[in-house]
Parts: sequence; C-alpha cells; structure tokens
Amino acid sequence: MRWSILLCFLAATSHGFAQTSHYVSSEGDDSWDGSSVSTPWKTISKVNSVLVVPGDAILFRCGDVFQGQLDVRQSGITLGSYGSGQKPIITGAVQLTGWSRYGLFYVAKASATVKNLFANGVQMTLARYPNSGFLPVETTNGSTTITATAINQPSGYWVGANLRVRSTLFTFETSAVSSSNGPAITLSNAIFFGIKAGWGFYLDNTLAALDSAGEWYCDPATNSVYFWAPVGVDPNTLTIEGSVLDFGVNSSQSNITVQNLEFRCQTQAALRFGGAPSNIQLLSNKIFGAFVNGIQFDGTSTSCTVSNNIIQNAGKFGVTFASASSCTILNNAIKNIGLVPGYGANWTGQMQGINLETGSRNTIGSNTIDSVGYIGIRADGSYNLVENNVITNVLMKLADGGAIYTYADDTYLSAFSTIRNNIINNVVGNMDGAPPGWKVATGIYLDYGSHDMIVEGNTIMRADCYAVYVSIGAYRNAILNNTFYDCASGGGGYFLSINQDTTKNYGCNVIRKNIFYAKTTAENFVKFQDWGPTFQVPGSSDSNYYCAPTANGTPFNTLFKPSGWIGKDYSLVNWKIVTGQDLLSRVPWKDPANPVWAESLLVNATSIQMVVNLGTFAYRDLDSNTVTGNLLLPPYSSKILIKDGFAKDKPPPAGNGSVQRLNYLILGQNYPNPFNPLTEISYHLPIDAKVRLEVFDSIGRMVARLVDENQKAGDYQAAFTNPGLASGVYFYRLSAGGFTETKKMLLIK
Repeated sequence: MRWSILLCFLAATSHGFAQTSHYVSSEGDDSWDGSSVSTPWKTISKVNSVLVVPGDAILFRCGDVFQGQLDVRQSGITLGSYGSGQKPIITGAVQLTGWSRYGLFYVAKASATVKNLFANGVQMTLARYPNSGFLPVETTNGSTTITATAINQPSGYWVGANLRVRSTLFTFETSAVSSSNGPAITLSNAIFFGIKAGWGFYLDNTLAALDSAGEWYCDPATNSVYFWAPVGVDPNTLTIEGSVLDFGVNSSQSNITVQNLEFRCQTQAALRFGGAPSNIQLLSNKIFGAFVNGIQFDGTSTSCTVSNNIIQNAGKFGVTFASASSCTILNNAIKNIGLVPGYGANWTGQMQGINLETGSRNTIGSNTIDSVGYIGIRADGSYNLVENNVITNVLMKLADGGAIYTYADDTYLSAFSTIRNNIINNVVGNMDGAPPGWKVATGIYLDYGSHDMIVEGNTIMRADCYAVYVSIGAYRNAILNNTFYDCASGGGGYFLSINQDTTKNYGCNVIRKNIFYAKTTAENFVKFQDWGPTFQVPGSSDSNYYCAPTANGTPFNTLFKPSGWIGKDYSLVNWKIVTGQDLLSRVPWKDPANPVWAESLLVNATSIQMVVNLGTFAYRDLDSNTVTGNLLLPPYSSKILIKDGFAKDKPPPAGNGSVQRLNYLILGQNYPNPFNPLTEISYHLPIDAKVRLEVFDSIGRMVARLVDENQKAGDYQAAFTNPGLASGVYFYRLSAGGFTETKKMLLIK
C-alpha cells in the first residue's frame, strides 16, 4: 500500500521565523537537551514541559511510538519527523497486558478509562445487546422512557448502560440508562429528536451485555477491561490497545504545521484546534481509530490547509470545521467513518467524511471518500468550491442525506457555491432501525435555503433514491452537464427531484445539458413538486438527454398541492407541448436491432487524462456520432457509449446491457459464501499494478497471502482454502494501484 513504508523527512517551518529543532526518540533521555539526533528527548511529557518559541520544530524519529497528548501553547511551531522508515506514531492508547481469566472472558487493568479497544489493530465491539441489529421501541413518552419486551430483565439490570436509538432517518442519539425494571427503561437525558414507537434501539457499554467473542467493556470505577477473546485465543498473545487520551495534538494557536506523523486511537480527535486559528497546515499525516473525529477545528478558522492525509476509522467526522474561511481540504483519503451507530457523540447524525458547517471561499477538492455512515461531504456556507472528489459507499447507516450536501437556515448561508466534476457511486440509504417508508438517499442534496448554487459536470451512479434532490426552500440553482446513471432504483425515487413553492419564489432552477440514463423501467427521471396551489413551470429546462430502456418513457412527473396532492405524468413530447420546456431535449439514438441497450459507462476517477482504447468495437455517442479507436477522457469525467449494431467491425451485440468496468478497483464477493473448504475470489484491475490479496481472521491476523505480484489490467480469480482454519468470519483485502477494498466471507465446517 502506498503509505505503508515511507521516507520521513526533516520538517521545515514556513512561517518566516528562525528555526530551532528539538528531537524526540524512544531511545532518548528527558535529561538530555534534545538539540540533536544524538541527544534526543524521550517523551511527550518532556516536550510539553519545554517552553518553545515561534519558529521551533519538534521532530519525532521515524519508526518510533510515543504515547501522550501534545499541547501546543505557542504559535509558529512545526511538528514533524526525522530519519527514515514508517511515520512516527503518536498514540492515545495504552497497551493492555497481564490478561487473566474471568469466567468466560479475560480481564486486565488500564491506567485510565478505556473508550475504544483494538486487538492487532482491529476495532473490537463494545459489549452490546442485541449483538447485531436493533430492538423495536414498543411504547414511549417520546423523550426519556421506553418499553420493549425483549429487555425483560430484573430491576436495575441495565442501569449505567448506553441506549442508542434511531430517532430520525438522519440521526442516532445516545443517553445513559438511569433506571430499568423489566421491559421499562428511563434515560438520564431526553432524546433531542424524540423517541418514536416502532423505531430501533440497542444497549451497550455494560458488563451485562458482554456475551460473545470480540466484545469488551471497561468499568469506569476501576478501569478494569473485560474482553471476550476469540475462541481459542489467549489475549496475552495479541497486541491489545485501549484508547485513553483525548487528543494527539491540542492547540488554540496559529501558524502551526503538523506533517508526516501518524496518530492512533485518540478518544476525541487526533488533531484538534480551538479558538480562531489561522494558517494551520496539516500535511501528509495518517490518522487511525479516533473515537470521535479525525481532524477537528472548533472555532473560526482562516487560511488553513488539510492536505494529503489518510484518515480511517473515525466515529463521527473525518475532517470537521465549525466555521472556515479561505481554507482548503485537498487530496485526502478518508475511509470508514461513522460506521458504528451511536458512536462519537450524543447524537450522531453527523457521521460524515468532511463537514464544513459554515464559512466562505473554501475549497474541498480531489479527496477520496469511501464507506461513510452518513454524508460524504457537507459544505454549508457561501462561495465554496467542491470539485474532483471521488465518493463511494455513503449513507451506509442513515437514510436522509447525500454524498454531497448543503443546508442553510436563518443563521447560516449556503449560497453561490460550485459543486463540479465529482464522481459519486453507490449512495445506499440504510433503513435499519427505522420503519419502512420514505427515504432520501441522494447523490447531491441541496437542502433548505441553498440558493444560487452551480451543480456541474458531476457523475452520479447508483444513488438509491435521487441523483440530485433540491429541497423546498432552495432556489435559483443551476444543474448543468451532469451524468446521472442507474439511479432511483430503490423505488419511489427520481433521478432529479425539484421541490418548489412558487408563491414564495422558491424555484427558478436551471436544468440543462444533463444525461439521465435509466437501466430499468423502475427508474424515473424528473419530478417537479410545487407546494403552492397550482403547478408553475420551473425555471428553465432544456437540452437534456433522457435515456430509457423503452423508447417512449414518461420522464416527467408533476405534483402540486391545492388541498391534497394532485399529480400527473408527462411524456417528453407532452411536456414540451404543455410547458414549452425541454424543446431541444430528446431521447438519444438507439439501435433498433438491439432492444436492450448494450452500453459502456467509462469513468475517469483520477487527476490525469485517461486514454481508452476501444479496440475493434465501434460505438455511438448519445448524438449518434460513431466513436472508434482511442477515446480521451478528461480527469474526473465520464462518457456513455452505446454499442453500434450497424458497425461491420464489431461482433454481434451482447444484448445484455452490461456495463464496461469502471476506472477503479473492483473486488467481487467470494463464491461460494459460506464455504467449506474452498472458495474463489474474483477481482478486476483497471490498470497494470502491483497486487496483494490477503486473508485475515476476525481480529486482524493474516492467515493467507493469495497474490503478491505485478499483474496486467484485467479480470482475475484466486482460490482460497485452508483446512486448518476454524469456522467463523474472515476478511479478504485487495490492494493495488493505490486503492484497497475489503470484503467479508464465512467459513462453516
């Protein structure tokens, strides 16, 4: 993997001060002066005790591990590294040793209350009931009490546990249990969005719920950690870390640089900046396992840069700014954020890759965001630029939001921003713990108050409900030159949903030159919903492509609300006649000899121009122009080509509507699954690359390396069998070309 072995470098300050370097090494001594690599300090406690001055650099030796929290109390300081090898690690965890048997599980003593537990680098599960899924609320007073027959335990059984409840489609909330008696539970604090009958909850953080392998609990009164180890595993043979410290770096100063360091297992945030900092530079750091946030700016931040960082496994936000002006968030790799419901905060509707609550003239660009519980990028504020981001697998735990989202209320503004050239794939929308019903799993979501926004040149694939959703109260937005592919298949959704109230001047949106490409007859194109007494023509809509599996679909639906909702469907022809809109829009060319379209979706999700060799196949674009030979695909763009059934130099059309492979790694689900003893793993390489395919057990130990070699672009299969392994869950991980993907498989004997 691209970040596993790195050449560390001497950090240099850029703030215009004369620089003095102080060195820190695990082989140092706090009685030394720290002025050279031969006389380094040893601990973070020593660093915090020294009065540094603007221009000083604190440099940690590569390959070393340091436990502690860096409190930076002076501006103009650089935190960096020296030497070669892996990045120095600043950890907020203590290693837990001396495990002893305690009934069915083990116990060890920590130096402080443990908030998160890792075994061999894999996050363990805080003891919970039930072990997966949710229990339904049966009755409730709406804020502090519930009843559920599934928790019919003796009086006091759940006191002190956390109840984590799904309170809306976009939130989980948490409160401690103050009393329990049979099926009745009372909470210490009211649930902000309210508790509703039929919605789901679970209980955790109590010894009473510790009943399966991989679960743990820490008693805050004694700091004793109880751990149910995997069957047959002695935890004394594992590296077990418990998170105890709040921050890796904590500061309210300006002109701070943090670069080329690794931060692990903090209980609040790896990097936290309060006050009103300016010129904070966070460069090429790696962050793993922050219980709440990876990078956190609490105050009003100006001219700060977050660039080229790797942020993984945070509970709430990957990167969050409370308020930012002229800040940049560029080229970061953010993965596995907010995937444990209820972790990270009292209510965690946040669960986002990048969160910008308000501000102006910020740039969020060229980030890769993968596997997020809720929103990929939230960018409230004005004159912001969100471009060239690759966002995959979002809304994995919640169901009312978008891969990219904006919102404004009476206090904050979301206006005049540009969202362009982003690649969005697989917006899920998870309804677990919520009753069946309406959801908004959206590629780009312009929520209430968002106005004068430009949404341009984006590719949105497989958004379950909507490619773009414009909420009531959003107006004068331009939706231009986007490609919407295979969206709204979740039922009841549309590629584009425009909500307007023309009696309040909410509307006037411009919709031009977009491609709507449906894969099934269940995928609808455009819905205009007017909350006024009559339906009014929305802004301007023209020069769009409406590509349906059938030649004459019904691309438009209108609703208005004189007293109850009244709706009507329109074909493109009727829509043109009734409204005078979309006069230049059309259903593109289609091969009459091939009633099921055989198309190729080509996606360039990289920062460099891609050359696609079409080989001997001939295609037509949506204007029916013939395309052959080499196709140039600009960065962060896509192209839909339809196989030309009339071309003489191509084989007969497949007729199955199959899609050409996308320009990133694809890892298939193993087959068969479950398996015993043999299974096969398939994968696709978009480019020539060094490939590594490995198998791990449930606590992160590698049990097999199936592939470790350079391979050409193409499709591959690898067989896995190991008769000596026990039944259970295993994970296989594919790494190639800077991308990684992991999937789960089950061995049953």
